[in-house]
Amino acid sequence: MSDGVIRVVGGAQSTKLDERFDLVPFEGIRAAARRFALGAAKYAARQWEGGDESFAEERINHLVRHTLLFAEHRRQEDLDALLCNGMMMAFFKSKGMLAEAVPDATGTP
Repeated sequence: MSDGVIRVVGGAQSTKLDERFDLVPFEGIRAAARRFALGAAKYAARQWEGGDESFAEERINHLVRHTLLFAEHRRQEDLDALLCNGMMMAFFKSKGMLAEAVPDATGTP
């Protein structure tokens, strides 16, 4: 199995995934899905996928805002929103739309 392939006695084979989807809590997915549903009802389903770099960057502001609101008030709506925005950020990062921070002269990003 060192080549990343799972082989069983019966001959079946599969690539071993690095991701552990079996460890992702269902409630976290449900929380984000609730917020995605709100966005779909307000704007349109999956419309956020058409966002540009500035839209992707704005997700950071929304994530931080809802994280702070959740820390203070513990409202489900803020938890849903921060998870949703985190997922959108992961999408945009995978598309190259959230670049790594460039370090300043001191080496601090």
